[in-house]
Amino acid sequence: MKPFDLSRVCDPDCQRYDLSRPFVFREWRYASDGRIAVRVPAPGEADTPNDPAHPGKRPYPLIAVDVFGPVDFSRCDAALPVVDRWVACTWCYGTGRDQKECPTCSGAEVGCDTCFDRGEVAIDGSTCPKCLGKKRTTADRRIDGRLFAGWLLGIVYSVPGVRYERVPMAAAIGAAFRLQPLVFVGDGGLQGLLMPLDPNRGRAGG
Repeated sequence: MKPFDLSRVCDPDCQRYDLSRPFVFREWRYASDGRIAVRVPAPGEADTPNDPAHPGKRPYPLIAVDVFGPVDFSRCDAALPVVDRWVACTWCYGTGRDQKECPTCSGAEVGCDTCFDRGEVAIDGSTCPKCLGKKRTTADRRIDGRLFAGWLLGIVYSVPGVRYERVPMAAAIGAAFRLQPLVFVGDGGLQGLLMPLDPNRGRAGG
């Protein structure tokens, strides 16, 4: 089985260097879009240099130190719940292809017959980086009391050998817990975190 493609986790359109592409720090390769974060061992690899556009900034301290640092991944020994409901992939609108800004409305999403007010159109010959061309993903669902976005869960489910830290329901109480990430691991030393949907705002990490 192929190793997990870290670029699936990034947001190539993001202006933040550390969220737009994978980077290496202290022999780990990191990738994140601010809602899901993954790292894999990168033994012997040099740290990614500063972003040329922002030479005074490093791409990694927040994710590498503040986010992953306090997490104990040794407790990830449970299989994820079986997917019991599927929906059309919200990233590609069920087309199975990657998207680009609509050339007619320039993403305005108002009264456009080209993109049907989506602001995006499919790229011919491309493959959706989130559903891998399957046109569908798992629906939003709760895991141990926390609500997760289905299209992001689909990425986690695709990690080879994925296992997660199961939280007893007795501990899964309170508003603070509902915003705690799903902690998971995969083959090849992969470690990851997925932020839940904010029940008050309806978006991951909100």
